[in-house]
Amino acid sequence: MPRLRGSAYSGGGTDPAVSPPHGKGTRPAHVVVLVAASVVVALVVLLGVLAVTADGRRGGPDGFHEPRRGEARQVLDLEAPGANAPTTVPGGWATGEVFAKTTLGGVRGVGLPDGKTRWTIDLGGGVCAASSGQTADHGVAVVVRAGEDHDAECTSVALLDLTTGTVVWRWKLPGGPGSHASIALAGRTVGVAWTGHSAGFDVATGKRLWHRDETWCRDRGFVGGEGLTAVVECGNPPKMKSYVKRVEPRTGEPFWEFEVPKNVRTVRIASADPLTLVVGAGEEFVSDVLTVGGDGEVESRIPLSSRYRRPCGGEVDSCYSMAVDENRIYLATQEHNGAGPKDPTTNEVMAFERRTGRAVWKSSADGRGLLTPFARVGGGVLAYRSPGRGTGAEVLLVDPENGGQRRLLRTPAPEGDASAEICSTGENVPLVFADGRLFLQETTLGDDDPDHPKSTLAVGFEAPPGRQRMLSSPVK
Repeated sequence: MPRLRGSAYSGGGTDPAVSPPHGKGTRPAHVVVLVAASVVVALVVLLGVLAVTADGRRGGPDGFHEPRRGEARQVLDLEAPGANAPTTVPGGWATGEVFAKTTLGGVRGVGLPDGKTRWTIDLGGGVCAASSGQTADHGVAVVVRAGEDHDAECTSVALLDLTTGTVVWRWKLPGGPGSHASIALAGRTVGVAWTGHSAGFDVATGKRLWHRDETWCRDRGFVGGEGLTAVVECGNPPKMKSYVKRVEPRTGEPFWEFEVPKNVRTVRIASADPLTLVVGAGEEFVSDVLTVGGDGEVESRIPLSSRYRRPCGGEVDSCYSMAVDENRIYLATQEHNGAGPKDPTTNEVMAFERRTGRAVWKSSADGRGLLTPFARVGGGVLAYRSPGRGTGAEVLLVDPENGGQRRLLRTPAPEGDASAEICSTGENVPLVFADGRLFLQETTLGDDDPDHPKSTLAVGFEAPPGRQRMLSSPVK
């Protein structure tokens, strides 16, 4: 197998200058068939407390505020269960008929658009990791803990059917449990990496296809889609080397390899095709975006200075606050002061040429919430605008040619000061947007902030019918 090396590397650098928009078009994004009209973005929005009903939802469509003309209708409001210690609840998926959300000890499926619980799956333990994508018939893969406690070890892998709310199959992880896991769907294969091991399972039957024990090198995590892509770490810091490998899903054998440049300590995959990495060099957790060509050479490096929001969390597949297509990279700047002393704070979405790293346009939030790009669709880039004072959140379609904006969905304005309704935003928290519906979810429970307890597990909004027809299936 040929080894393809990246160029020598040094962290840091200066911001690229912004150039005027140019007239080059963009090609459609590479379609990942397993995503099934579902995307993720790093955001949490917690709404005010509503009356709790017997099935765990608060209010339901009949209890929500009536939307004004042009506003989205609320279709979901799930109460967060109490947790005695910080506990992760990764995973949230929309099928068109159901929104499914992991919770303590299992998964709950809520019907759309009535907001009523359709089914619950009792897994007997928390979820270590969850696939971001789905199979064509709405199967999702999860790694399950031995109990609800966050410290419980990851012990089994399961495939869940979101249509019926059932466990299709579940098997113990071969080689023993682990404290950390990553899972992805690639064609007919479930790829799992956990502490000391990695393995592939058949989607239909759960049959183990391959299994590797950690030796000198270990699979840090997988990204799925039409293929399986792994981040592999060899050795130990400070002399550890990292690779990105294309893996044959049915055998686990790598057939293409990119050696990450020297001095890089963390690697996340923002896009498997075209290959786009977010890396941390030196002591930085996140320092640069690297684009890699088919020949295994680094095409461009975009320094992520303090000007830009951190687009990824700690997992290999956690770049929720950026978007990628075959021609450009889309990033969000940090919040900053407006043009005048009395103007509200604002930020921008910046577009960069992937082959040169040159900035080509910026699209401003104009002081109405903060903009975050999160997916590429056939007609442009999807961006989320957080609620502002007296205004609801929005999903926008941003023109890849020049940054022009068109609103696709607007949530009702929150009551009172919007900042009181927002708990936090962060790169570790995914948003789901599919079929004209926006779902905001929580991925951690039981934090140690008594002044801001988490009371909401997930909320959802549905665009007016006319707006729904404007949407195409988003892909990451």
